[in-house]
Amino acid sequence: EELLFVRLCVMSGHSQLVAGCASNRIGRIIVSAGWDGIINVWHGVTGQLEFKLPRHGSRMNCIALHHDETLVAVGCWDASICLWNIVSRKKVAVFRGHLSSVKDISFNKTGSHLVSVDIHGDVKLWDAKHGAIVGNIKGHSQEVSRVLFSPDGNYLLTASLDSTIKIVDHESGTLQHTLVGHKKSITCVVCASLVTGSNDFNLKLWNMNTGKETLKLVGHMAAISHVVYKVDIFSGCIVSSSNDGSVRLWSQKGVHLSTLKGHKVGCNGCDMFLQQES
Repeated sequence: EELLFVRLCVMSGHSQLVAGCASNRIGRIIVSAGWDGIINVWHGVTGQLEFKLPRHGSRMNCIALHHDETLVAVGCWDASICLWNIVSRKKVAVFRGHLSSVKDISFNKTGSHLVSVDIHGDVKLWDAKHGAIVGNIKGHSQEVSRVLFSPDGNYLLTASLDSTIKIVDHESGTLQHTLVGHKKSITCVVCASLVTGSNDFNLKLWNMNTGKETLKLVGHMAAISHVVYKVDIFSGCIVSSSNDGSVRLWSQKGVHLSTLKGHKVGCNGCDMFLQQES
């Protein structure tokens, strides 16, 4: 039986497309970045806009929240990565090194490093404190679409238009596994438990140790745009958004729990925080 969810609010504050959003661990803070060059900071419970950070001179593609929950990094159309302190509400650094628009970014567990990829698939590893490039990741036959660290920070994952995911040792740069299974390009990946989404409309779960596919989730009617995985409810819950305009919730065993509808066009992203009753 499908679970029923009620939409709590519509958060309106961007004047152009919302390109990315992120929340802190307890769902108290939500940050969003848009093509209007604005970072909005929202109350995660009420959905109220708390404040806007000063407009950046370029559109933004993606946003990541530092583990200390005071810093956010945004990837921009002007090929820069900007770091903002959301407590002081000031821009604290600008990283330059990419030659084209930055489309995905991720902090490691401690926040000491940042990984980014631009629209031409160039992957760079940064010292997050000093803004220095400390590595470039290569190996895919086509451009990289998504990048992230494993939860323990030991591995770097890259998803590509060549339909594969590569798992690389963060320290040595050694390739651990190449995951093969999707029939079209990979659009999103999450690593609390390794889950990928693709232009083939499907989600897949993988065993990171063996590199083998363990489960396939079927139900979306268009490309998967984003996926998140939470381990504090239902012993693991997957949430996916799609260009079909829907958001779907799944158990970690692949059981479809619910479909959230309400967007009139494709859904660009999703996140989740569900508070357990005490």
